[in-house]
Amino acid sequence: MPSIPGADHTQQTLRVLVVSDGKPGHENQSIGLTRALSKYRKVELVQVEPLSHRSALKAIILKSVPDAWSELQPDIVIGTGSGTQFTLIACKQIYKCFTVVLCGPSFPSACFDLCVIPKHDNRPEKTNIVFTDGVINKVTPSKSSEPSRGLVLIGGESKHYRWDSDAIDKQIREIAALHPNITWNITNSRRTPDDLNRKLEQLPEHCEFHHWQSTDKEWLPREISLAGQIWVTPDSVSMVYESLTSGNAVYLFDLSSTDTRVAKGIEALRHHKTGALKDGQITPPLAPTPLWEADRIAQALLERTAKI
Repeated sequence: MPSIPGADHTQQTLRVLVVSDGKPGHENQSIGLTRALSKYRKVELVQVEPLSHRSALKAIILKSVPDAWSELQPDIVIGTGSGTQFTLIACKQIYKCFTVVLCGPSFPSACFDLCVIPKHDNRPEKTNIVFTDGVINKVTPSKSSEPSRGLVLIGGESKHYRWDSDAIDKQIREIAALHPNITWNITNSRRTPDDLNRKLEQLPEHCEFHHWQSTDKEWLPREISLAGQIWVTPDSVSMVYESLTSGNAVYLFDLSSTDTRVAKGIEALRHHKTGALKDGQITPPLAPTPLWEADRIAQALLERTAKI
């Protein structure tokens, strides 16, 4: 636990307001940080939608809020995504609370108390900026992985990798053939092309395809925790880092990368924090260890808000 001056403060409930734009990936980050905070402090969580720009501007100028917000007295306000940031600025003015933005801010970083930004964004260092390896998430280090379970996470077309459905289908079949005693749970994403979706429904018997539309929001964290092996297409940046958070063995499929900062960050993981498949040969990760960035950021946040 971080060293926090004043024992009385650590016994008080921390009131956390999450401003959510409704995007699952953004909510995943905000809730991941909130859950990590609850490891160290009792947390009272409230989630709200962003204020309209007009309401946020009114709140900043007149220091007034909609009636539904009148009883909110948050200690910390967390937002992810550009659509939440004006509301965070309004909350700072109204409640004098500590504001945390979990992405590169669209406004000057000085508008927020803490900016949590992935390293691959290449932002300049500032006292109120903390950099992370990838994006934080709500996965926690696994204590229950099973060697007989495998997980395959499939993305799709992106600007970071040159997508090849035939190559991914071939690699999935190679992996399944190399590990016939593992039960493979396979899922796709919104970006997965239809031609690959059809092939995923025709895999060997020890492979079970779960279409993303048939899974609930807790399916993926649960399966990541249980899988002894996790294979991820490298374009799926969020799923790569969610898998690494578990501490289970993570492998990347072989796709040709582009020259983006994100792709360079993912490729730096290959053969180091992750294993890989190349020319039919599997290279394991050097030493699977949890990359629990939500916990690290929670500790940094509590150190900066020690008097709350």
